[in-house]
Amino acid sequence: MLIVVLLAATLGLRRSEICALTQEDFFDGKVRIDKALVPSYDNKTFVLKGTKSKAGKRILAVEPGVYATVKAYGCNPRTGRIISINPARVSARYTTLAKRFGVPGSLHDLRHYYASILAALNVPVKYAMQRLGHSTPQVTEKVYQHALSAYDQKFNEIVNEHTAQLIGGPSV
Repeated sequence: MLIVVLLAATLGLRRSEICALTQEDFFDGKVRIDKALVPSYDNKTFVLKGTKSKAGKRILAVEPGVYATVKAYGCNPRTGRIISINPARVSARYTTLAKRFGVPGSLHDLRHYYASILAALNVPVKYAMQRLGHSTPQVTEKVYQHALSAYDQKFNEIVNEHTAQLIGGPSV
């Protein structure tokens, strides 16, 4: 589950994208997202398909520590995929572990977390869209990006400093 959490929290990948990845998708410090493991038409098995949308097909730079961890992990010799279980089982396993360790939220919430971190770091929405595989800025801004309480103090200080400069008073 370490690989799943790392890829969801540091790249904002969907569970279907994570479950479709092979070692060959990781190259030169990047990862190629061009497929997803999704339920079959009859909902009885999982099949590899293209990404959810044209915008979902992307190549992302991967933080070196995450990249090294994934490359060292290996893959399932039968399927060639890094994660050997299907997306539904990945979510169920994450939920079980999260409850055990008192972590709130679902695996998908890590994707929202990543989108919110991009906003908190002032990454322009166009780049956030590309990294998340969104077709429109509305999805990125209105659905995925949320204010993070950990950044409240930082931004309060920025706003207060600006206000103090405007009125000529001491900054706090």
